Amino acid sequence: MMMPSTAAKTSKISKASKAASPEVAKNLVEAYQAETSDVTSPTGGANHDLLEKSLRVVGDKYSLQILNLLLQSDAQRFVQLEATIQGISPRTLSARLKHLEAHGLLSRKAYATIPPKVEYRITEKGMAITPIVVALSQWVTLLDPTVVSKKS
Repeated sequence: MMMPSTAAKTSKISKASKAASPEVAKNLVEAYQAETSDVTSPTGGANHDLLEKSLRVVGDKYSLQILNLLLQSDAQRFVQLEATIQGISPRTLSARLKHLEAHGLLSRKAYATIPPKVEYRITEKGMAITPIVVALSQWVTLLDPTVVSKKS
């Protein structure tokens, strides 16, 4: 079975994300199941291993929030991220940023200024998580449709 390119998948998801509805979320789940049917064994073996590996990269608390913020902006400084993410300590933020940078999902640029200035940007590899963030956002509306109205 021929797999669609990442760009084609992202394009489909981007179009779908504009209409966040339960039907769209259901279609995303069905598309995911169709695309991963060749890696899923009856016992869940290969698919389970892939999920476990992906959770090691982005499964800790705040990692997806950091990536989501960087997806929405060109660059963010440490203090901007810290101010935006409620409840995160500087130590935890620093650890998450180092972890995500080590996996190539974001880049860090330090400027030789006083005081020091450091900016974080999402990398092309990190941009690949966009459909997942969109799908999670749509999925949560299936769990609690009032989430959307509370945000407004």
